[in-house]
Amino acid sequence: MIGDSGRLVHSPGPSGRRSNWRSGESMRITSVTLRAVTMNKVCAIASIVLDDSFVIHDLRVVNGDKGMFVAMPSRKLPNGEFRDICHPINMESRNAIQRAVLEQFEAEGGVDAFADCVDSGAVREA
Repeated sequence: MIGDSGRLVHSPGPSGRRSNWRSGESMRITSVTLRAVTMNKVCAIASIVLDDSFVIHDLRVVNGDKGMFVAMPSRKLPNGEFRDICHPINMESRNAIQRAVLEQFEAEGGVDAFADCVDSGAVREA
């Protein structure tokens, strides 16, 4: 619910119990999907589902100078800078997202399946 200050206020659900999002339990990444792209050093675009209830699209699997990493969805501002649309607020969550996406990337063949990404910064369309 939205409180008087305009901030999201966590209130008990219909059962009278609070949900677990503040109880110290970690979020669960319940689904990861990937699609191949041809975009410079980006090997794939990922979507993740959190706790079977919230989806985040357009995470990028990037073959960077220091290895593979996952970049958050972003948009270009009028001044030319990029700003994340959404992002984890702690390293534990960021690491969990990166681990889940990169594990799925490897399960689908990893850099061997995306050889064009490694060789030329591009990926063949799937």
